[in-house]
Amino acid sequence: MATPPRYSDRVVYGPFKRLQNDRTQTANDMEAILRTGELWGRIPYGGHEPAAQAYTGALAEDESGFEFYADVPPHNPWVGTPRWRPRPDRRVWVDGDTARVKIFVSRVRMSIG
Repeated sequence: MATPPRYSDRVVYGPFKRLQNDRTQTANDMEAILRTGELWGRIPYGGHEPAAQAYTGALAEDESGFEFYADVPPHNPWVGTPRWRPRPDRRVWVDGDTARVKIFVSRVRMSIG
């Protein structure tokens, strides 16, 4: 018989959030995130490699967007905008020109579809 997972050993990081906007976080983007369970990002301004980005903290009552947690910490958890860059263990990986990381969406406050 297989040993059940020890959930008490699991670490999650967050909450983080992305805010809805017409350029980088649209209803179509939200649908893709919910379908794949992945946060995506291209090369950020001033960057050299793709990185998925977000804001630190919970989604406020007056904000539109989504809130999430990740099981891998951002590369810069204490400074500036959290960014997930490619990692040797492939828990953050690049597909084409896009960095991807698995996330757990905990709240959505925006129109979808």
